[in-house]
Amino acid sequence: MKLRKNKMVELRHMEYYQFINEVFMSLKPFDLEALQIIDEVKKLQDKFSKFDECLKKENAFNSPEGMQKVDEDRDFFLRNLYSIASAFSTYPEKGKSIAANGLLKTMDMYGANEIAAMPQNDESASITNLIQDLNREPAKKYLEILDIVLLKDMLGKANNDFIALKHDKTGNEALLIRGETKLSRGEVEKMFIVLSDKINALVIINGEKKYSEIIRRINHLIDKYLSAVEQRRKPIIK
Repeated sequence: MKLRKNKMVELRHMEYYQFINEVFMSLKPFDLEALQIIDEVKKLQDKFSKFDECLKKENAFNSPEGMQKVDEDRDFFLRNLYSIASAFSTYPEKGKSIAANGLLKTMDMYGANEIAAMPQNDESASITNLIQDLNREPAKKYLEILDIVLLKDMLGKANNDFIALKHDKTGNEALLIRGETKLSRGEVEKMFIVLSDKINALVIINGEKKYSEIIRRINHLIDKYLSAVEQRRKPIIK
């Protein structure tokens, strides 16, 4: 019995993602170290994690839901920034109250917490200008005094992410993201073949018994996913 070597190139990205995820689930019950395949599985997991990140990035870029999530995030961070500054504006400790009122004054220049209610492009521009001012003194020091530098950074990142998602989906950035996904998948495919070769070599060295169930499970997954591809290719008869 041999583990069939197949890069599964016929599968779409999400199908391939699900296939490899099921491979990991199939391997979970086994002592991979005793079977001498722990290193290869860990390397496959590392490659898969990068593929997962690229897929998430591509899906967010192409998905209206992804854009909505980032828009909601920046509104949340903006309102929290304003709320914290407001809470400290009457704080008994003079240094913190001065810092809070200084930040409120800066935010008021751009619409305060009402920035979140602006049209999306206006909101993007207002937050960009606000972040630039917050990165300058004395606002920069005020943020440190109130310990909300990270919140400002999160607001800036969410705003930049939203602006990026608004770009033309057929532009250079979209092509770059798709290219990264394709390359990262290729690395997973190569590592899966390395794992397959290792298992087949160990069968020759140590005998089939220890590896037969793993081989059976993964071969079954290969059949399952390739069968789905064949079904998809069949013409629809009306």
